[in-house]
Amino acid sequence: MWDEVGPLVRRTHQHVNINIDPSALGAPAPHDVGLQADAREGLRDLIEGLGGQVISVDDEWLPSLRDLRATYSGLLAAMAAERDPVMHPAALASAIAGAMPHDSLAVFDGGHTSFWSNDLTPVHDVRTRFHDPGMAHLGFGLPYAIAMQLTDPDRPVFNITGDGGFGFTMQELDTARRYRLPVVTVIHNNESWGVIRQGQSTQFGFELGTGLEDTDYAAIARGFGCHGEHVSDVDDVAPAIERGLASGLPSVIDCRTRFVPHPAMAAFGSMNRFGTTTRRDG
Repeated sequence: MWDEVGPLVRRTHQHVNINIDPSALGAPAPHDVGLQADAREGLRDLIEGLGGQVISVDDEWLPSLRDLRATYSGLLAAMAAERDPVMHPAALASAIAGAMPHDSLAVFDGGHTSFWSNDLTPVHDVRTRFHDPGMAHLGFGLPYAIAMQLTDPDRPVFNITGDGGFGFTMQELDTARRYRLPVVTVIHNNESWGVIRQGQSTQFGFELGTGLEDTDYAAIARGFGCHGEHVSDVDDVAPAIERGLASGLPSVIDCRTRFVPHPAMAAFGSMNRFGTTTRRDG
């Protein structure tokens, strides 16, 4: 976790990391203690280990977090309710979530696209939503979805991605079709490298090489023998996904959306400023 001046774990802090996933121990900040455990059970053991020691608690901390979350959720809901001619990414992400069968597995590929998916695609069970938060994953979605479909052939599998991310490995549609793996790819197609374009325009006053216009991903899918559709209206997202699932083929639902900076982009961008800002420890 980060704030406006860098990692929330300062150099003067002692860091105890509890994580059920052993691969997450050791990163992203140095640990004094790393514990592989369920968070609730691990915290219970830590409290018992402290015995009668007084634990300092800010009474306003938890209520303030709940207030922040409520405000944030309200902002997302308002965005998802927008009905402009070109779909808002929040509206698209919400429609995708509503159309996915409850037992679906999903991969969140893309960079900026994954922000909307993480917020608006609910998790109904453990290990059903897969996302590499290291931001070094562009294009892993379709190969990962293929592997999940092979591993669990009786469950619907979705690859939710951006147009840029999909471009890295869309040729694997051929693999999916040859092995009869009916993964559903839903593309947030804003016809650009949106974050890069925004960064260039904001910081430097120009954009270079960020346009991804005029690629027909549905036609590419059909060229591989898969199911492919274009969607431009949020009300058509669910029917298109249903047709993709019913086809029994790998499918691509190419959804035209616009680039809107996610509400977390400012905090995300602050990570890049960390090396040039004055650091507050303590």
